[in-house]
Amino acid sequence: MAISFFSVTSILSVFLTKYLMDMGEYSFHFPLTMAWFHLIVSLLCIICTYNLNRLKKTNHLIRTCFSFLPDFEFKFDTAVQIAPVSLCYVGMVTFNNLCLDYADIHTYHTARSISICFTVIFTSVLLGEKVQKRIIGACLMIAIGYFMTGFEELQLSKMQSIGFAFGLMSSCFMALYSIYLKKLMSSSHRNHWIILIYNVVCAILFLFPVCYFTGEFEKAISVNYLFEPKFLAILTTTALIAYVVNISNFMLISYTSPLTTSVTISMKSVVESFLSFAVHNTHVSTYGLLSSAFTVVGTYLYSYFKVKDKREFEGLVD
Repeated sequence: MAISFFSVTSILSVFLTKYLMDMGEYSFHFPLTMAWFHLIVSLLCIICTYNLNRLKKTNHLIRTCFSFLPDFEFKFDTAVQIAPVSLCYVGMVTFNNLCLDYADIHTYHTARSISICFTVIFTSVLLGEKVQKRIIGACLMIAIGYFMTGFEELQLSKMQSIGFAFGLMSSCFMALYSIYLKKLMSSSHRNHWIILIYNVVCAILFLFPVCYFTGEFEKAISVNYLFEPKFLAILTTTALIAYVVNISNFMLISYTSPLTTSVTISMKSVVESFLSFAVHNTHVSTYGLLSSAFTVVGTYLYSYFKVKDKREFEGLVD
């Protein structure tokens, strides 16, 4: 359930965000400001759903849907503990939007697939878990597909190459975020959903100076279509969906392992890539299809080996 929920909402968010950046009538090339606005809307949604949840006359369905949210709080000591997770989250969201702004969805999908490799590396280095050779082999296949795409993008344009690099950074922070969040949940005795609230608030505080000092915020608020109803409607819709994605991502990490999270993201990215070919008639070369094939096969083998290892472990326990 958590995997399906995350996949559907995340795919919808990617296409809407890409549409707002350069596929629709508006070219809102301000990925940092957009990410910050999404976080502001997420915070407002948390506050509103919290208040709705506490009203006696609120519809029973609404109370049921948002009953998982705890009482709103913000304590400095708790914020300091959650700050490393928030920094990883800011890095993930920021570079994710930058990748979407500079690259097409096919490049975005390939860059995000490399998160499996980062997760394996960080799981081994940070958590001290042993990684089997066949898992490393599957990761190498994913990496080959990734760098094949990178080689092709270097020949196409500088913009695509920059987007490719941003996707690499996003995958790196995604792996760190899932590992540190899972670790924080395991060591914390408080309601896990309170971490979501602190994460959003801290991310807002961390990201605003970046938007301001890079000059992007000033440029974003000066566009002539900023207060057009249609633009605001699309921007707000992307923000609301981003809020749901944040919840679904949190659920995915809560109920699965960091490695399962990376596999889900990689397979979701493959679906995004093929949808981009169908919806936007995106041209893809034979070389590009071959790189995607390496990524898909590597992801499949990785998933197969992990499931097999889990069954063997459960058999030994029994």
